[in-house]
Amino acid sequence: MSYRIEYAAPQTYRDVKSLPAFYRRQAKNIIESLKVDPYPSRSKALRDIYLCRRIWLGDSWRILYQVDDVEQVVYIVAIRPKNDETYQSLELAIPAHKVGHAGRSREPGSDG
Repeated sequence: MSYRIEYAAPQTYRDVKSLPAFYRRQAKNIIESLKVDPYPSRSKALRDIYLCRRIWLGDSWRILYQVDDVEQVVYIVAIRPKNDETYQSLELAIPAHKVGHAGRSREPGSDG
């Protein structure tokens, strides 16, 4: 089954468009691949941010996203350069207090 892609904020979509051409092409391919597999082995769950994952875009950028398995939506939260502020001030699509949304709370394949 295929997931739908949504951008958590209009700025996030504009951020993709403003990436350098090489990274923009790569970002679009990665985002499209999340429709089929929102938990690729190269992604990582972020411990301190509710249902948020990150995937590397080249060696200096990160795609941050959330997965709603109930609604089958992947929310692209941010595309940012890797630095001290990468994970600050994220506009989450699925806040921790929102009821009715579910995502994997553990890494795939973990026993708990």
